[in-house]
Amino acid sequence: MPTGRVAFFNAAKGYGFISPDNGGGDCFVHADALGASGLTNLVAGEAVAYQVLTARNGKRSAFNISRLG
Repeated sequence: MPTGRVAFFNAAKGYGFISPDNGGGDCFVHADALGASGLTNLVAGEAVAYQVLTARNGKRSAFNISRLG
């Protein structure tokens, strides 16, 4: 399961991004994915583990998100 740090999350807008620890582009995270994972919010800089879903257009989004530490 990939790990990373929350780069940005805006609860009012319902989305944010995770920067993967192994490099590469940021991964989109939607508030619905947080809710499905039992979370309500993420804080910038927070360490998380997550799974990645890649859409047909190549965009990546996080799901099954959990806090580390």
